[in-house]
Amino acid sequence: MRFAQTDENIAYEAQNMERQLTRLANSNNYIMKFAEFESNMRITPNKVEQNVLINHADDVQIGGKTLLEWFQIYQTEAQKYNAPQKRAKSIRRQDTNRAHVTEQIKRIGQPPAPLSSFPFKSKIKLYEQINQVKINNPIQIKDIKVKPLSKLQRPYFSPKLGSWEIDLVFGINPVTQRRQHYLFAININTKYLVVIPLIVDEKNARYILDALTKLIKQ
Repeated sequence: MRFAQTDENIAYEAQNMERQLTRLANSNNYIMKFAEFESNMRITPNKVEQNVLINHADDVQIGGKTLLEWFQIYQTEAQKYNAPQKRAKSIRRQDTNRAHVTEQIKRIGQPPAPLSSFPFKSKIKLYEQINQVKINNPIQIKDIKVKPLSKLQRPYFSPKLGSWEIDLVFGINPVTQRRQHYLFAININTKYLVVIPLIVDEKNARYILDALTKLIKQ
């Protein structure tokens, strides 16, 4: 491995190393270990030469200093940069915590906000219309879907529990190229999904009824 020997080249290498040190010291929020430092200094892309530099850090000179001396300079510069940055982060964190505590103190003694106990929230008006009751709930979440169901639209609310939207779907195995049918059932109110595979690869009424029976028994 050869490095600059003339005074002019030594000065050039020293300036290059100083620029690299400044870049590394200002680009990280921590102080690197020696191996990471040596790799990021971009002295040589050769892995074998990098290992030689690490093993002879106190012998090999670059720009008039050993690599170990450059590493010590880097540590000093990185500490100068990171110390005020850490203090600033600590101050910001303290300010954030103080603001949070202040906000919590302001809330103490205030009456709690009323909670919505209606299970269907955005379906209040429709529920009132179907059941002929009036719900006095101060928190009503507006929903553009609160309207009677139009023809061919998917149901989004049912006054009866245990109401399901049912359909058949199929998927093809990419390896065997076999097609498998499934019964999909979605609870209209809770949106709970149940998927039941049919016994054979066909849409036969008997197998569909078997799947529906299995759904009802669950």
